[in-house]
Amino acid sequence: GKWFHCLDITHPGVQQHVRDTVRMAVHQWGFRYLKVDFLYCTALPAARYDPRLTRAQAMDLGMRIIREAAGDDVFLLGCSIPLGSALGHVDSIRVSADAGLAWFPDICSWDKTNLPAARNA
Repeated sequence: GKWFHCLDITHPGVQQHVRDTVRMAVHQWGFRYLKVDFLYCTALPAARYDPRLTRAQAMDLGMRIIREAAGDDVFLLGCSIPLGSALGHVDSIRVSADAGLAWFPDICSWDKTNLPAARNA
């Protein structure tokens, strides 16, 4: 996108960063509920560090890393994620777009490629 960028979960450094961040939230800060959002970005078409992984495999890898780092006793809410990719990894899924005062938020006027869910609202 123009203003937003996604981490490449196939890169070992990114994998470690995600593990460290989730572990910090859970084990150092004490969070027992995590809302992980904008997850669909992992499955967008892009050049990846590991080109052998499909978009679905990259999505699964990212979700496995998050779940393993959080632990089974932490409640995970997956948002903006392909439904099939979330199954088995999260405790609940928000399947709708973000709520707001308008169907097409102002942010879309300057970066339409990053909010595909708002196009047909």
